[in-house]
Amino acid sequence: SAVDIYTDAEYFCPSMSSAHWLHNSGKVAEDRVFLYRLTYEPSYYLDIGREAYLFFFCKGLVPCDAMNLRFGAAHAADVPLVWPQEALFNATDAALSKLVVT
Repeated sequence: SAVDIYTDAEYFCPSMSSAHWLHNSGKVAEDRVFLYRLTYEPSYYLDIGREAYLFFFCKGLVPCDAMNLRFGAAHAADVPLVWPQEALFNATDAALSKLVVT
């Protein structure tokens, strides 16, 4: 889909290139360069997505079909997982956060 192409072109491919450059630079130990791709939609992003869609697409007109679109694993959705913010997490979020940071 167009979303996948955009995500790869704007986020994943540049991140992969940066990881390769860092690895090849010899400035960082090989086992200290990490790259991941978040495809999981954290539970706390459901409300954030709904609010964003209401603001940007519904223009305050409720109900609006955009209210029910999934936000997915959007840009910066991983930040609370990497720097844990347990108050936001459900059980799955908490388990994934532990995997990410260990």
